[in-house]
Order: sequence, then C-alpha cells, then structure tokens
Amino acid sequence: MLCTGIFEIGFGTIASDGGVAPTFARLGRTREGTLAFNASDDQTQDINVEEQDDPIMQTVTTKGTLDISWSMVDWDDTILTSVLGGTVVNNQWQAPDQSPDVEKSLRVKPKSGKPFIYPRVKVTGKVNYDSTGKIFQLDITCRKLKPEKAGTPSFMWGE
Repeated sequence: MLCTGIFEIGFGTIASDGGVAPTFARLGRTREGTLAFNASDDQTQDINVEEQDDPIMQTVTTKGTLDISWSMVDWDDTILTSVLGGTVVNNQWQAPDQSPDVEKSLRVKPKSGKPFIYPRVKVTGKVNYDSTGKIFQLDITCRKLKPEKAGTPSFMWGE
C-alpha cells in the first residue's frame, strides 16, 4: 500500500491510563516539503571470540530513536500554547519563563494510505522565519516515547 501526501497532522491529549488519545485535533497547514520522519539506527555490540574473525553474535545495546518534524505556516494562540507553553492574555500569546514539558499523542494522516499513530511523543517547537519563502513558520519536532500504558505499542499504522 502506498502512503502519499499529507491530509492532516493532529495532536491529542494522552489518555488518562497512559494509552493513545481517543481523539485528535487537526493542526495548521504543513509547509510543503517539511514533514520528515528521522529514525536513527539501533546501537549494537558485536560479540567476538579469539578463534574467528567474524562475530558470533550481535546484540542491540540501545534502540534507535524516531523524530517526526514539520513546519506549520498558520497557527493560532491555542496551537502555540499546546506546543510552546505560555499563556494568552488579552488576545496576546506570552512565552513561558521556562521551556515546557509537553507530551501528546500524534497522528499523521496521509492523503492516501493508513494513518501513522504515536501514542506518546515529546513535543518541542520554535518560531522561525524563512527568508527564502518570506514566511514565519512554527517548527515542531516530536520524539517517539514508550507509552505509559502496559501493552500499548509506541507506533501503530492504521486505525
């Protein structure tokens, strides 16, 4: 099955039991060409013996990570607060004194194909200006984390 294009990206509040969010809210529009799934390789260790050159075994010492990142070209106070923290006072978003610890469930729905669902991600973001495109954008990165609910996978493909 081919998964092509982006229909929507949405956040949901992690379920109270630590499982995947029951609903997702669609975020703003994604700047073309910015969505990326960046996986790192597992770290491994070869087990060697003196009597041969090739390893007799290889073990995974650290599982690789997955970061999902994209840039939004339109956002509002609600999205800024959910990604960057802070408060809204008199219709003005105000940044927090310290970086927030934001965790959400993430769903990426392609135009065709099954959605990608991550029950628990760590969310970070920053506002940037792209002088080439002459546009401000909200850059978001989500790091896949292990869900708190036992038996819940960290990634699901399909609903």
